[in-house]
Amino acid sequence: MLTSPEAVLVSLPNGPMEAMHFMDINTSDNAWTKGWPTGMELVQPPVKAYKHAEASRTFEVQMDADSPLILAESPERCSKVLEKLENGSSSEQHTLLQWLLKASRKLALSKPGCRIVQKAFDVAGTSDRDLIIMELKDHIVELYESPWGNHVLSRAIEVIPSAKNNFVISALLGRGVIASKHRFGCRIVCRLIEHCTEEQIGGILDEVLVEANLLAHHAYGNFVVQSLLEHALPARRCAVLSQILPDFATLAMHRTGSLVAQRALAYCQPEGQNLAIRALLQADETSSLVEVACNHYGSYVMEQLAGLRSQHGSVQEIAQILASNLPQLLASEHAEKVMVAFGVVPVAPLTKA
Repeated sequence: MLTSPEAVLVSLPNGPMEAMHFMDINTSDNAWTKGWPTGMELVQPPVKAYKHAEASRTFEVQMDADSPLILAESPERCSKVLEKLENGSSSEQHTLLQWLLKASRKLALSKPGCRIVQKAFDVAGTSDRDLIIMELKDHIVELYESPWGNHVLSRAIEVIPSAKNNFVISALLGRGVIASKHRFGCRIVCRLIEHCTEEQIGGILDEVLVEANLLAHHAYGNFVVQSLLEHALPARRCAVLSQILPDFATLAMHRTGSLVAQRALAYCQPEGQNLAIRALLQADETSSLVEVACNHYGSYVMEQLAGLRSQHGSVQEIAQILASNLPQLLASEHAEKVMVAFGVVPVAPLTKA
């Protein structure tokens, strides 16, 4: 028997199922079913659907009563909002985005809330996105310095049209090097390099270029230089290479600089690769090819160089220098992979040793 007839499905003998609502009935089953036509059958209401509708109504009531700032302290409520943004209708998403709007900045700066603002950029239409940008545009430095806010800026750069990224670009002009050396700011500069045109971010790139060699050795700045070598136009890539070439052998032995050296060899044009090879060949005694090959980080750069033999005859010159310095190479645990890559000694003897 049904005891809570808020929603009852009525099955007619010769007709479809119909939903009937009795919102204010508080009588017993016998009383409220008395007098129904013969053939009517009471069917248990769809509890799951009813509970979903009730949960949705409850959430809407909470949305009216609560400030969205409560989400910054409630991962559980954040999850519910994320589900609504992900699966709600366009009108539901718009209503929810309007509720969240004024709290966008503070939510972006919190661990639970930053997920909501990222999702907002994913699902929002053009007008709603523009309103979110208006709330954030005067706080770009605060956001990129935040362990949570930087993810919001990264997501915005990734999903909105590049022409709309000026709200981030303008805030970083004059701060290109500072942002590149920041633990989280470097991520924002990398995203701009990946998603914006040279015309848009040329001013920031000019700032970075002046300090390219310094940044290549920096714990965070090296990621920006790597991104430039991979994504920038050929002219900009050549300009970066010219900054790091004078110190290329030393760079190749540096913990983070070696990653930049490898990226240069991977993405520069053949002419640029040849310049890098010549820089290694002409290095002084303290940073010679053998020293690079015996270095923990430099050995990876040398191993990568071996893969360029078919494109550059000068790589064979490197192989000859290595072969003439076998005793020094054999004394280094790091040089083993270099010797194998260049075919200087057989693999088997090294493995036995």
